Order: sequence, then C-alpha cells, then structure tokens
Amino acid sequence: MSTPIDKALKWTPQPGDIHGADKKVFLSYLLSNCIGFKSSEKIETILGSLKTKFKRRYTKESLQHCLLVPLREEIGFFVGTSSKGIYLVKDAEDALTTINFYSNRIRSEEKHLRNLRVIVQKNKLFRGYIAGERLNRPVNVYFDESGTPDIKTFQEDPYFIVTGIVIDSRIPYNLLEEKLAFIRALLGKCPTYELKSNKLNAKEHKLAISELRTVDYEFASVCFVKERLHTQGFEHPSSFYKYANHFLVEKLLDRLGKVNLFFDQYGDPKSAFETKFLNYIKSKSDVWPEDKIQQMKMLDSKTSQFIQTVDLIAGAISKSLRGKGNYLPFLEEKKIDIYWFPYQ
Repeated sequence: MSTPIDKALKWTPQPGDIHGADKKVFLSYLLSNCIGFKSSEKIETILGSLKTKFKRRYTKESLQHCLLVPLREEIGFFVGTSSKGIYLVKDAEDALTTINFYSNRIRSEEKHLRNLRVIVQKNKLFRGYIAGERLNRPVNVYFDESGTPDIKTFQEDPYFIVTGIVIDSRIPYNLLEEKLAFIRALLGKCPTYELKSNKLNAKEHKLAISELRTVDYEFASVCFVKERLHTQGFEHPSSFYKYANHFLVEKLLDRLGKVNLFFDQYGDPKSAFETKFLNYIKSKSDVWPEDKIQQMKMLDSKTSQFIQTVDLIAGAISKSLRGKGNYLPFLEEKKIDIYWFPYQ
C-alpha cells in the first residue's frame, strides 16, 4: 500500500496547468526538505530558496494561492501546516498536528463570527445594504430532504434530514449531465432514467456516489432527531420543513459569498406553499447583505440534473445515519459538516 509520500513522489501536473511546472518544483522541494512536522519551514524561507527556480514570480500570498492551496486539494497526499511552517504529512503524528492547528483556528474564528453576527442582527446593520462586488462570485446550492417533517412519525421514521450540495456556478451544466449519463449507462439504466437514491440497491448507489467523486462539490447535512423536538413549531410539518431548510441555509451562508439557492420541489408547484417557503427563507436571512442571496427557486427532480445529484448524496447520508449501509467513506472528502439537532 502506497503512503502519502509515495503519492507525492508520483504526482504530475495536469496538462494545460499554467502553474503546473512550478507546483512540481515546489513539491519537489518539500519532498527533499520538508517531510514531517519536525522538518517544517516557513513559506518565506521556501520562497527565497526557489525564487530563481520558478518560471513565474510569486509573492508569499500568490505562492499560497497558486501553488500551495491547489496542491492541498489533491487526493493522496497533504501539505500540513503548524506554527512552525509547512511540511508534507508523513504519519499519524503529522496529521494530528495539522488537524489540531486547523481545529483551534476554526474554533477561534467561528467564535468571532458568532459575536459579529449578534452585533449585526441587534443593530440591523445590513438592512437595505447592497454588498455588490464586496461579496465573492456566486455559488449554487442545491437542497434535498429525506424522511418526513412530521414528529408524530418518530417511531417508524426517527429522522428528518436536509442536505445541501455546493457547486461552483462556473461548472457547466453539460459536464454534470455527461457524468450522470455515464452513471446511468454504468448502472444499465435508460438515458431518461431519473436517478433517485431510493430506487437504487446498495451496490448501485455506492457505485453512483463513487463516480460523483470526480465532480467538484461539497455538502452539508442537518439531521433532526424527531423524538427530541418538543417546541410547538415542530408540530406542524410545513413549519418544520421551512425551519429545517433555513437552519441549513444559515449554516452554509456563514461559509459562502453570494449564493443561488435551489430546492427540490415539495408538494404541488402550483400551490401557495412554494411562495410562502421562499419568502420565509429570504425573510429569515436578514443578518446578511440584501444581495447575498441572488436567486431562489424550487426545481423538479425529473428535469434537474443537479437535484438528482443532491438526491444521490442526501440518500447516501440518510441510509448511513439510519443504519442502512455505510456510504460515508465515499463522501468524507466532500463533507463540510453533518449537524445534529437538537444534539447527537
């Protein structure tokens, strides 16, 4: 079995990558000088050593953005970080060092974010505020649910789970369409087959989500434990449904710039529920600039490749949490978080 260092030694840049040659130079330096936490070096030191070997000129910030961050997105090896500097993760001790570094930093930043959000909300600082270009380019978020938003059914259906997948808005629709067409063919389904997790057996479903690993997406889910929900609002399925989706929207908005939100069609599209639902989501998002949510829609899964994609991911999470198979290893590298409400 090859190690992370073996994977790093075999790494080659993708054709057409304008920074590919410099990534290789950078990685080769790490392999020669920075394997393991004890051999950490500051980025400034590495930049000084490689300045004449790179094809392009880099500052500390551009080196991080163009070389370090993309290499961290590669599967198989990882460039760790600590207060001492950066290094290639070699073993469990190295991995734990970087995990602890990130965990402490994330916890500290999330505390600051919570405090700021309270101030924004109390003072209504974003009321009528348009952020414009001060927010990042929009990403698309697609939502699907599993189970029924009815707490009376907790004995036979203990969870209500909402999942959202984040996909860069620049990803062409046709690329995802081609991927799902390939998955349908792989499963022996007809070209018009609607991919739904509850229609697939375990082998088919695992094959589908394994193939989706090549799609650049992230996901987050929230699992509501029905028997622990005692407040009055949860007694009404429509209120429960709206709150559950908003809970996840709020979690994701903490991490994203501008967003387009797309939800799986719930009930009759001609009913008043869709309008009420979308208005509820928008009205509960007043702690953000007015233009943070660019658009919101409900989409029919029969015609939306993206909703079918989130159905496959949501179904895999649902089956895993309900003890109907373990699909999470196929999803771990894409996970933002799985939240439990009110607690695990």
